[in-house]
Amino acid sequence: MQSIKSKIKRILKRRKYDFQENFEINASAKWIVDFYIPDYAVAIIILKNLDNFFKVMFMAQDVMRTNPITVIIATPLNELPFQYIQLASRYGIIIMRQNNINLLNDVIIGEVDIEEINEKIPLTEKKAPRKLTKACKNKIIEALSIRPLTEDELIDSLKYEFPLKTIKWCLRTLKHQGKVKKLASLASIKKFVLGVKDEQLFEVLKYYNVSKKWKNKINVLLIQKTLKKSRKGLTITTIAKRTDLKIPQIVAGLRYLEKRKKVMRIIRRGKIYWKLLK
Repeated sequence: MQSIKSKIKRILKRRKYDFQENFEINASAKWIVDFYIPDYAVAIIILKNLDNFFKVMFMAQDVMRTNPITVIIATPLNELPFQYIQLASRYGIIIMRQNNINLLNDVIIGEVDIEEINEKIPLTEKKAPRKLTKACKNKIIEALSIRPLTEDELIDSLKYEFPLKTIKWCLRTLKHQGKVKKLASLASIKKFVLGVKDEQLFEVLKYYNVSKKWKNKINVLLIQKTLKKSRKGLTITTIAKRTDLKIPQIVAGLRYLEKRKKVMRIIRRGKIYWKLLK
């Protein structure tokens, strides 16, 4: 079976890279990297076993801290602990396994990023510990309590703290339990904005361009919320001032509510007031 070092060498030769083997790099100490590609300022260090992981990480960090060099850790290992992947990702270091070393050229020229490679590494932990899932669920609730987020944004904010599979499992569980809600869908793309309280629906428009259907729904709820605060009813102009909605949006919303017998109009001193029906 061909070693990972031989595979890397074969790829570099096939792609006609100018590279040097066992290259010495000066940092806080003198380090020998397995391969160095000067045209792209990329160094490749081979991690043979997990016992050497922190030594290799220290070397990689030292090289990157003192030189404008990108470091790739290549390993014949197929699975790694999440904490190791997390640490490498935080320092901007890509870990390449033997079975995806064919992507090496794409990594060198910058066509794939760290997340695309590191997030797909199988974990040695097959099932997340209960303590980890509990912490992940709490973080999801905490993040969504601050402001509504799309699923992608939520995952992006937690991916360096928890495994991707754990985040997705916890999110799915919280949705099933009703602790995380789909607040609205975005315009043009099929993505939902998530939150933990129905009231957050009014915040959604601050951050996102939602679909027309959801925009109309939010407008209607905003009108209802505003009318709830008035016993005598409000004119369309007053509703506009209190909601920042445009007059046509309010007219459309009131027409929708009137058809469903949720509001009534009252004429007082020649003016039309709108009142919420109980």
